[in-house]
Amino acid sequence: MQRAPWLIICLLLALLATAAFGQGVSILSPTASQTVRGIVRVQVQKPDPDSGWVSFKLDGPGQKGEYVAAVSKPFVFSWNTLERKDTKPVYPDGTYTITASACNPSGQSLGNATVTVTINNSVSGFDAPSSVRLRMDYKRGKEFTYEVEGRRDVVLKKDNPLLEPIAKELNITLKAEYVDHSMTTSSGGPALIRKRPVQGWTQIGKDTKNISGLGKIYTMSVQPTGAIDPKHKGDPNFPLGGLTMTLPDRDLRVGDTWSGDLWLMLDPAADRRHKVRAQNRLDGFQWLGGFKVARVISTFSEKGTDLCIHFKNGQACLQTSFKGTRYSYFAYELGRFVGIEDTIEHEYDVDVAQVSAALAGSGYGTGMGMPGMPGGDGMGMPGMPGMPGAPGMPGEPGMMPGAPGMPGMPGAPGMPAAPGMPAAPGMPGMPGAPGMPGAPGMPGEPGMMPGGMPGMGMPGMGGYQQAMPTKIKANGTVTLTVMESK
Repeated sequence: MQRAPWLIICLLLALLATAAFGQGVSILSPTASQTVRGIVRVQVQKPDPDSGWVSFKLDGPGQKGEYVAAVSKPFVFSWNTLERKDTKPVYPDGTYTITASACNPSGQSLGNATVTVTINNSVSGFDAPSSVRLRMDYKRGKEFTYEVEGRRDVVLKKDNPLLEPIAKELNITLKAEYVDHSMTTSSGGPALIRKRPVQGWTQIGKDTKNISGLGKIYTMSVQPTGAIDPKHKGDPNFPLGGLTMTLPDRDLRVGDTWSGDLWLMLDPAADRRHKVRAQNRLDGFQWLGGFKVARVISTFSEKGTDLCIHFKNGQACLQTSFKGTRYSYFAYELGRFVGIEDTIEHEYDVDVAQVSAALAGSGYGTGMGMPGMPGGDGMGMPGMPGMPGAPGMPGEPGMMPGAPGMPGMPGAPGMPAAPGMPAAPGMPGMPGAPGMPGAPGMPGEPGMMPGGMPGMGMPGMGGYQQAMPTKIKANGTVTLTVMESK
């Protein structure tokens, strides 16, 4: 009984130590009651900072209080408050509680920390214009940097083990950065912009390849209505720097629509940009990267389009039918696009020989599978040959074999000699003549049953071919984001 107080004290000390350890979990940013927008950097400090992880839960408008991310050291979560689904914001403006739960490597909880913030991505009230005219307007000597990220993810419509090597190679990642330098002022007309790709690469499978044009300078003409083309016809183009759209020459209010040309990259590894006809709508005004922007939603589709894309060892052309959505962010107070987000859903018709060649660097027509065993001609199994007729019965032997010669008669014994003198031996008899050979037997009659009839079965089916099919169908999703960076 005297040990009980010591046991209670030890338990209390353990609980206090655990509580103190948990109190080491804290959210460094954002701070309580802060107004946030765009990409929010959520940073957490935890005990034992060199191991374990931190999970994040978001409570707020439209949320279910579920954990949305888990990160390891340095315990930073990038929260995209601008994320949208089916054109609707995933995180509408309002008040949110961020909960950070820290765990050690074995999963034991080290404590929680919370902070409450307010999302305010919309430009509303007196800050929002009643109408806006979207016009490109550059000032000489200004310079802007843009970051590009893209992906292609492909799923085959029908599983085929022989196609797995190709399917794995069809996915791609793109990262690039380029700089715009305005050489002239728009002044209501076209401006000359020098576009210079600073860095960029695509990763196809395990292979990385630089984008074309690195280090070059492309001089482009930018029209107030949004069109971007090389300064002179025939000059080289920088496709990633020309992803724009036709802007209407009129004032727009939220909800207004128009149709016009839109330039996009159908694929992160495409060799040129593609122009489609799009339906556009001014969806609203918001903040993006510190700019007030008009948010335009564009939809587009096309069937039977030829698409040439670069693979690790060459170029292949295929056909696609696609539909997509673009979010364009136009800084209306500055007169330029500061960001676009494209999502394109493809249905591909793939020429296997071309893609195989571009992946492997070999000549077209190189199949990837083992050839099948050749089948017989025709549709059925070949007939069995008839059974041969039984052989004829052998002829009967000659009726009577030749009789053997009769042996000679023994000589008569000599007369007994007079006593004392032996009698002379008798002469042996002559051997009989040999018998005549028997006549040969008559040949037997032919067999009664003729050989079997020829087989009646149909010729056999062709063998199963396991060679690579010449055409395959696949679904693909392409995402491409271009954002101005500071």
